[in-house]
Amino acid sequence: MCTSDPSSILSGIASIAGIINKVNDVNQTVQEQDYRAQVAINNAKTAENEALRQRQLGIDESRREKILGFQEANKMAAKNAASGFNVSSETMTYGYNDVLSSAYSNAESIKEAYELNAQSYDDQAKSYYESASLAKENAKNYLLNSALVGLGQASLAASDWYNKRQEEGFPHDLF
Repeated sequence: MCTSDPSSILSGIASIAGIINKVNDVNQTVQEQDYRAQVAINNAKTAENEALRQRQLGIDESRREKILGFQEANKMAAKNAASGFNVSSETMTYGYNDVLSSAYSNAESIKEAYELNAQSYDDQAKSYYESASLAKENAKNYLLNSALVGLGQASLAASDWYNKRQEEGFPHDLF
């Protein structure tokens, strides 16, 4: 009959409690990293949506600027016609073209400014996706590292147990 040393029983219980504690720690860390990854993904999607919105605003504002240019050129032509000028003369045409060119130039500048904003949001989205990927990689590495450390500790504990049993004179073929 085998009698066990109370200190070895307590040591075994402490080892089991340590394993349970480590498993809980690993689970919590993995959940935290998964949460961080999901937050980063949500932030990336928000940034992507804002980039799309900025581009659409650029298109809308550019279109509005062009329309205002056409309206201004038409007002100018109507005013000149009411004053008795020949609205199709070369001088008048240059004036209309200047108004329209200015409107088109302003429209392009507006669109470019919104595009720069959109690109900034695209860069933010890329950064968030990289953060999410890093968080997932951290979780995977922590889990793998913890498993390897746990296996190493279990191996050491088994080796210690076996060596103690050998010192106490138990046979090698217990199983």
